[in-house]
Amino acid sequence: MSPISQYELLKQHGTFQDRLKYVLSLEDKNEIENYLRQSLTSSYDDLQMFVFLSTSTKNQKNLLEIIKIDSLPIKQRTIAAQNWIQLEKDEKEIFDFIIENVNDKNMPRSFKYRILQDLHRHKYLKKSSTFFYSLSSHLTKTYHHSQYNIDAHLLPFCTKDQVFDLLSRWSLKRLEQIDFSSALIRYQPRIIIDLIRNDLKEKKSNHEKFRSYFRDNDKLFEAIAKKQPKELIRLTIEYLNQLEKHERFLPSIIESKKQYFFKKAPSEMIELITIVASNQPERKWFIDIVINKFIGKDIFIERLKKEGDESILKLLELYPELTTLLSVHLISQLEKKGIVEAGERLSFIRHQIMTQEVFDEFLSLFKQTDSDVNQRYENYPLFFQCAISTNAESVNKVLLWIEKRLTNEALYIIEEFLRKLKSANDIFQLEMLPNNFESIENIIDIALNHLDRSDNTLEIIIEYGILLLQRAEHYQNKTRRKRILGFATAILKKCYSYPDSLTINGLAISELYPKTRNIIADILVADVYPQLVSKCMLTELNTSLKTCLDKAWRLPQIDIFINRFFTKTLPSSSTLQSVFPFGLKSTLVSYYIKNRATRFERVNYLINKLDKLFFLNPDVQKIAVRSQQHRQFIDQLIQDDKCVTAVKILKTQLKQGLSLKLIPKKLKLPGLHHDILWSLSYLLTGKQQEHIIKIILEDYFQDKEIGNYEKLASFRILRRLTHTYNITLEWFNEKQDSALSICNSTVTKTYRNRGAAAKPLDDIIICLPSTFDLAPQLLLQHFDLLLKKLNASNAKYVSDAILSISRRIPDEIFLEKYLDFIQNEQFQKLGTTANKELLRLLVEFVSNTNLVKLIIKPIWNNHPHQDVRVCLILSLFHFIGKTCSDEDENIIWGILEEAAKDEYLPVVQKLFINPLEKSRCQLSKLKNSSEETFERFVKEIQFKVLSHPTSLEARLLAWSNIDYEYCDKNKLVEKGQEECAQFDIEGNTLWEKAFEKIISIYKQEKTCSFDIIIDIIKKIMSRREEIDLNENENGNDAQHDLPVYHRIEHVLAILNSHMTTFNKEKKITFRSITSIVLQFDKTLAYNLTIILIRIAESKEDLEDILKNLEENLPKDYFERILTELSDFITNRHSCSFIDELNANEKLELAQWFIKEKKRILFVFKFLLNLVFHELNVDREECKILLRQMRQSDNLFIRREALNYTVPWTENGSLINRYGYSGRGCYRGSWHY
Repeated sequence: MSPISQYELLKQHGTFQDRLKYVLSLEDKNEIENYLRQSLTSSYDDLQMFVFLSTSTKNQKNLLEIIKIDSLPIKQRTIAAQNWIQLEKDEKEIFDFIIENVNDKNMPRSFKYRILQDLHRHKYLKKSSTFFYSLSSHLTKTYHHSQYNIDAHLLPFCTKDQVFDLLSRWSLKRLEQIDFSSALIRYQPRIIIDLIRNDLKEKKSNHEKFRSYFRDNDKLFEAIAKKQPKELIRLTIEYLNQLEKHERFLPSIIESKKQYFFKKAPSEMIELITIVASNQPERKWFIDIVINKFIGKDIFIERLKKEGDESILKLLELYPELTTLLSVHLISQLEKKGIVEAGERLSFIRHQIMTQEVFDEFLSLFKQTDSDVNQRYENYPLFFQCAISTNAESVNKVLLWIEKRLTNEALYIIEEFLRKLKSANDIFQLEMLPNNFESIENIIDIALNHLDRSDNTLEIIIEYGILLLQRAEHYQNKTRRKRILGFATAILKKCYSYPDSLTINGLAISELYPKTRNIIADILVADVYPQLVSKCMLTELNTSLKTCLDKAWRLPQIDIFINRFFTKTLPSSSTLQSVFPFGLKSTLVSYYIKNRATRFERVNYLINKLDKLFFLNPDVQKIAVRSQQHRQFIDQLIQDDKCVTAVKILKTQLKQGLSLKLIPKKLKLPGLHHDILWSLSYLLTGKQQEHIIKIILEDYFQDKEIGNYEKLASFRILRRLTHTYNITLEWFNEKQDSALSICNSTVTKTYRNRGAAAKPLDDIIICLPSTFDLAPQLLLQHFDLLLKKLNASNAKYVSDAILSISRRIPDEIFLEKYLDFIQNEQFQKLGTTANKELLRLLVEFVSNTNLVKLIIKPIWNNHPHQDVRVCLILSLFHFIGKTCSDEDENIIWGILEEAAKDEYLPVVQKLFINPLEKSRCQLSKLKNSSEETFERFVKEIQFKVLSHPTSLEARLLAWSNIDYEYCDKNKLVEKGQEECAQFDIEGNTLWEKAFEKIISIYKQEKTCSFDIIIDIIKKIMSRREEIDLNENENGNDAQHDLPVYHRIEHVLAILNSHMTTFNKEKKITFRSITSIVLQFDKTLAYNLTIILIRIAESKEDLEDILKNLEENLPKDYFERILTELSDFITNRHSCSFIDELNANEKLELAQWFIKEKKRILFVFKFLLNLVFHELNVDREECKILLRQMRQSDNLFIRREALNYTVPWTENGSLINRYGYSGRGCYRGSWHY
């Protein structure tokens, strides 16, 4: 047989690999090469083979020939170009080749994109120090850096200096201006960090944006953390040092991965933690002393006693010699204030070194709390933890005692102790445990033999056993390691001997613990899996295999068990066969055929010796397709051009198979599973592809029982079956001439198929040829058909198909047809949906600015449907800054100015950045890419919306969203002041948003004066006589009932709500409004004072505020205000410096105001409702103060104090948060 005949035969009965192998085996390839060359345009298979043959024989001439034939499908031309580049070793030749083809107007965009994308894979080019830089420089002289993704494909492979030079040429200074950051992170992470520094420098003047930078870019920092953890920590240190102390918190990316960063950058992390701790007093002194050793031990202990509390005990738990001192000190302090409860005392002595005295005290406290089951739940772990922090002798002693006590204890208390046992540190698990095996084993036996034992009990103990195996595996002491492994194994074997343990599955054990995996596998294979099989619990067996051990199939004992199951157990048991879970995701089957060395042999066994139904399993099927041994069987299944089902497979079975009952009878396959057809189509013979395509088109698509979701999945497979392109296109053309449609599914909608079920398949099938790698002429024919078929129903699919076509044919050819259609008067008659979908394609051609004049302007001038206008505006944003002529620029800005006055609110909305769409909003990208252009946009477009001629809603939108950083702030403030001082419908609607925007300007701009706020307040106040005091209108209705007074009141409330967001310098300026407000109306004294209290930094500041009030207010009203303020300062965050005080410092503050300043009203409720409720407050001093208040000359104070009930009980504990009950109301605690 001639080579040509043999090749043609293999096209039918062989795979692509068979043909390629045969062609490459020929000594003389000239004949077959010429044959393939002659059929390049008629046979896709031959074109594909010609490309592979030319690449394999390194025939660059042939590859260039393919690239230059415009009539060939673009994908194969692209592959030829990529292969030519890989074969070419001359850097200049490659450079010239790329420049020539990128400049070639007859080359489609996809070709240019792909050859640039693939360049970095060339092993010689990667070594070049200038190639990518020179190519980027040359191309961006003609094209925008984003065109064909020039920046993303080339910049990451330049040197650092080259990258910054190119970025400078492209006017890119900050990271947020760059759309291709992901590529830079992968290849040039240090450059990304430098760009972030530039971002931070830019944002430093905008305090809010600077402060939130890490939070807003969390995903970016997560990517950098993997590449440059040390540099990221250094950057974070720089960043935090520029924040105020109270704003210094660990970014979430670092907080969530502390262990990782400590491992990668220990020194930097210590420095970082120290900086952060400056905002956390309870940690700062500890780090200063313990980590950095700034002062000696004696001084440290004194400071420990002074500043330490229960949280410090936990922080220092690794230093029992320190916690003992602090614990004793804290207990003595509590004892001075009253009786210390047994539970509270236990929580403190747990942190002491266990002496005999401490041991005896534990026993005494146990006895006191013996009747309280909840306290016993906590006691055992506390006792045990105290022993661990002391020494091995204490652990032994305590465990012996606990063992005896747990004999008659409730199960949930025993379980809690076992949980704490599991969480104990390595010192216990590896060093102390071997001397306490007997006690631990006895405690475990108590739990296992308990009458209330449950699955949860077994799970806790099994988890502990596995933890011991993992901890011991890498322990260096071989003797102890062996003993602990043996002990843990014994525990596990004992647990798994209980029937309840068969369904317990823990977290998959990693391959990092080989010994542990082998021990667990031995136990499972010996004790668990045989029981699961004997009880026919195959679903549980599947679950266990999947969850207990990571990649369990790699363990020999597991593999032997599974092999025995399929070769011995399953064939011999009809009961097992009847319950065998024949699902598509059987772990048993999957693991049986995982091993590469045995997979083909085992698949052959499953199909040919056990039961052919195993072919339905995707894993089995995948291996069967790879093996020529099963090719004939596959041919047999699909030769009738009907779907493959279980019934059909059973008919091919010549001998009796298994007695399987759980067969997926409703499963219908288009020859093979979808994912196999998608990924392994190249392993199908030509004949098999022909049968499968007929199954899909003539049977699968027409079956009403198959869901639309599955039909769509098979639709996507058609483009992978390149041998049958002609058959599919013939079917498609026949369908267009027929009135018949594809049968839609009658299957009930589910979560998985609901989207597919909602759309007629015909609307999707019409786009089928656009997914094929067709010749340009055929794509153009299909383009014409799509335009004819376009309607509102299929517009989304058709526009996507047209977009795909546009990328695979030359731009000029596509645009000629596209423009003819868009400019035709029939276009607008297609309806809004179709118009929008086709117009969105404009953004693909932003380099062709003529489209603004030829398409966007004429359609806009015709005042189309409002949603089409929205679409035009969104498209127009892509052209801003990319035009070459003044005429085009004028058209763009003219349309935008008209949009600013549009009556349809969504059109106006698109002129502002939507925070929810910020990352993908084109306007946001424009803002980042060109500040100059965006500044013009804000000044000329957004600012105009503030004066929208017809819509208050549009004006309100503008005040809420205008990018004020880029506009003339003086003009914006001036306009805002006008709105704030208006009291008509317009003013009432807009003033609040305008005022909020002005506050933002003041807050963010460091040089901005507080005068802009004062001027607004004064302008509003100036309208009082005209409006509030107008006798004809005052009080007539809600609109005219003192609007000026209420607006000032609202202004103060808004300022108060923003106080915590201002920096220190800005806060101080608020003091200047005091006289203005009090002069306007003294009844606003409270509203003013709560603002001033928020910015107070000391008790003296507070006294100055009160003194000023006293001088300006009548005595009775001043006292009323003091009472209200006493309530206010009780609230958290009402005054920052009060929040920072500890309990006794708050008490001292109150005493200062009472004794020295005689302002008992100011701190009265502060004392009763807050200070007296502090756990560590000096209660003796509290009692003295309360006695004084009960003897006060102020009858109001005396009455309230007499009716007050202190919030602590006889044993010293607090009973509730608020002890003050009001006049005549008594609580359940004792009166002092």
